[in-house]
Formats: sequence, structure tokens, C-alpha cells
Amino acid sequence: MDNNPVYNASIIVTSELENELGKILSGYPEDKIFLVTEQNCDKYCVPIISQTPGFEYFKKVVIPSGEVHKKLSSVEKIWLFLSQNGADRKSLVINLGGGMLTDLGSFAASTMKRGMDFMNIPTTLLAQVDASVGGKTGFNFNGLKNEIGVINQPNTVLIDTRFLKTIDSQNFISGYAEMIKHGLINSPEHLEEVRNFDLINIDYELLRGIIARSVAIKDSFVLRDPTERNIRKALNFGHTIGHAFESFALESGYPILHGYAVAYGMIAELYLSHKVCNFPLSLLPIDDSR
Repeated sequence: MDNNPVYNASIIVTSELENELGKILSGYPEDKIFLVTEQNCDKYCVPIISQTPGFEYFKKVVIPSGEVHKKLSSVEKIWLFLSQNGADRKSLVINLGGGMLTDLGSFAASTMKRGMDFMNIPTTLLAQVDASVGGKTGFNFNGLKNEIGVINQPNTVLIDTRFLKTIDSQNFISGYAEMIKHGLINSPEHLEEVRNFDLINIDYELLRGIIARSVAIKDSFVLRDPTERNIRKALNFGHTIGHAFESFALESGYPILHGYAVAYGMIAELYLSHKVCNFPLSLLPIDDSR
């Protein structure tokens, strides 16, 4: 696998993040680059990009960590930060974080000044293989997940597996569930390589190639149906029940990670497919013997 596999001009899976980011930043004025991140990433992930040429000129805003902060007040904080620091249509917003952060930052950039350039640097596996790619942005509202948002593609998504060394096993598994989904809806070969990946002794170089192939599957659906009118809806497999469960958990004060909710949703929806459409029981990842 090449160190810098590029399958889409705007999506780059790389081991040379600083160089790739530096090339992008060279196209913007030094005083027009804005970094949006969250507390955990500010501590563990910002240092990874700190050697990027021009980093010293970044203007930064930090959002509290956690799904409970994926709300309008957080978007308002980003808007205020951009407004007070002279953001305009020549600016670039860099969203550095997991799916919660990239959704928020992307929405804020998409609506500020009627649309500013923005890029995503996802730091969790879930964000790398799903949330940061495809252009869905937004925040939770009125107890419903992602109730408010727009579809607007980032200028660039930079993916580097080094960030995954900063997350715990639960967050890793959360993203792993979305990779399983991509295999189930599109590629038995990808499903097999994901299932065979060693989750205990993680090979980050091997993982880089698997992530590239997983994201390529999602991107193929997005390119065919950018606004989710038809085939892109396949990417929602597991999400109808999963989002309901996730919203209920959040409302109950016991939030669960998105990937876990999607995994539960996929199991439930596969079982419904068996009951309603005679989907082969042998292919379901559940034990029906009881």
C-alpha cells in the first residue's frame, strides 16, 4: 500500500499529514486559517499537527468534549469565534476531532458568511470511515440526533491513523462497526478483511489501507447520490433503529457511542429482514437457537 493513497482528490489517507496539510494551507492567507477542535483533541491531537508549516498562525476555538455538546450553543460559540476574529469568504476552517466535532464545525463553516471553505481532519475511527466523509453536517436538537443540518462537502478530508493511538478501545470498536456496515452493504471481501483484523495488536500501517478501502465504499455511494435521494440511503443501514436507540439513551442520561448503536441497529434490522423478507438466518451475526 502506498504511503499516500489517494482515491478521491478531496479525500487523502496519508502517513505524511503535515506535508499534505502544508500544501493546502499555502493557498490561504496566514491570518485566515481557523482551527476548530474539542477539549480532548486539544490535549492529544493538536500536538500531532503542531509541526505543520504555518501552525503558529492558527486561530483556535475549543468546544467541550462529548455528544451532549453537539448542540446549537456550541455552533454559536464557533460562529462568534469566527466573527470576532475576522473570518471571511477567503478563510479556511480546519475541523480537528471526532464525528461530533466535524459535524459541528462543518455546519458552522457551511452557514457562516453563506459558506466558507472547510476541511476535516478526523481523529477517531468512526470519524475517519464515516462522519467526516460525505458532507453531512449538523447538530442534535429537541432530543433528536442530527435533527438540524445541511449537506455540504468539505474541500478536503485528511486521514492519518496516528490519531487513532489517542482513542480508547471502545471508541475504536465504535468506528469498527461502520466498517463492518460498509462490507455488509457492498463488499464481502472488505467485510472479510475487517473481520480478520487484529483488534488487540493493532497494525496501524495495515489499518491505513483498510480504512482507505472502507472510505472508498462510502464515497462511491456519495458520488452517485450526493443528496441522499436514492442509493446513498443504503449507508443508513442499521441507523433507523440505531438512531432511535441512541436518541433514547441520550435522553435517558446514559449516552452510548454511535457505532454501538449502529451495530445494535444492524442486528435488529437483519433479524427483521429474516422475518419479513426471508433473509438467510445463517448469515445473521446472532444466535437464534434460543
